[in-house]
Amino acid sequence: MRPTLAAYPATRLRRTRATPAIRGLVRENALCVEDFIWPVFVRSGDGIEEPVPSMPGVYRRSVDKIVDAAREAADLGIQAMCIFPYTGIEERTEDCEGAWAADNHANRAIRAIRAAVPDMCIMTDVALDTYNINGHDGFVEGGEIVNDRTVAALVKMALAQAEAGADIIGPSDMMDGRIGAIRTALEGAGHQNVMILSYAAKYASAFYGPFRDAVGASGALTVTRKPTRWTPPIPTRRCASSNATSPKGPTWSWSNPDSRTSTSAAGSKTPLARRPSSTRCRANTAWCRPPRPKAGSTTTA
Repeated sequence: MRPTLAAYPATRLRRTRATPAIRGLVRENALCVEDFIWPVFVRSGDGIEEPVPSMPGVYRRSVDKIVDAAREAADLGIQAMCIFPYTGIEERTEDCEGAWAADNHANRAIRAIRAAVPDMCIMTDVALDTYNINGHDGFVEGGEIVNDRTVAALVKMALAQAEAGADIIGPSDMMDGRIGAIRTALEGAGHQNVMILSYAAKYASAFYGPFRDAVGASGALTVTRKPTRWTPPIPTRRCASSNATSPKGPTWSWSNPDSRTSTSAAGSKTPLARRPSSTRCRANTAWCRPPRPKAGSTTTA
C-alpha cells in the first residue's frame, strides 16, 4: 500500500514539527545509555591494561581488568558489553583449536563478568581470526579461505561461548551457511534463548584497520579477505545477504561498517557501539528498504 498525501493545505508537513512535545511523539529513533554496547578487548595475564596504539584511549585488558570495566559500565548504566579476544602470535595455530577452548580469554571473561555483574548483557564475536596463524576469519587452504570446514569450527566456537554464559553470539566471519548451522547447534544443545546477531553484510574497508590491530590480526594476514566481503560500489547487495540470512534464525542482522548502526559518545575516548535497532537491523528487506503500504491508503499531516 503506497501512502498518498492530501494536497496542500490539507497536508502541512510542518504540523508534526511544531513543538518539542510533538516532535517527541513522532520521533522514530532516540539515543540513550541503554542503547550503548561497550566493546572490550581481552588478553592474557593479570592486572594488565595495554593501550592500543591505533585507537587512543582504548585498551587491551586482562580478565580481571575486564571485570573492573564491567562494573564501571554497570555504574554508568551501560547494560551490554561485547568481548573481543586479543592473542599473540605464539597463541595461534593452523587448526584454530583455541577458538572453542573453554578456558580461552573470551570465555574466561564471559564467566568472570557473569559472576561479577550478573545482569550485564554479554555479546561475543565468532570468527577464527584471533586464533588463526594466518590471521583470517576462516581456514586457509591453498591460498583460499575455505567455507564449509570453517563453518564447522564456528559452530564449536559459538557453542563454547554459549556454555560460558554469552547472551548474544555475533558471527562476523562472513562464511555462507554459518547462521543456520549455529542456530541449529544452539537449539540442539539447549541454548534456545541465546541470540544471534548476524553480520549479514560486511564490506571490504580500511575502517577495520585499527580494530584488527586491537585483536592482533592485521600482522598475520596471508591472503586478501576481499573474497568474503562486499565492495562499497554495490551497496544494494547487502539486501541479498540479509534476505539469505533471515530464514536461518538470526535475532538481528546488520551491515558493517555502517554509520547507521554505530556511534560514539560525545566527548568519550572509548568507542561505544549502538545496539541493533529492532527496525533497522532486523533480518528482512524492511531493514534495507521500507515496505510499501497497500495501494489506496491516504495519510495526512
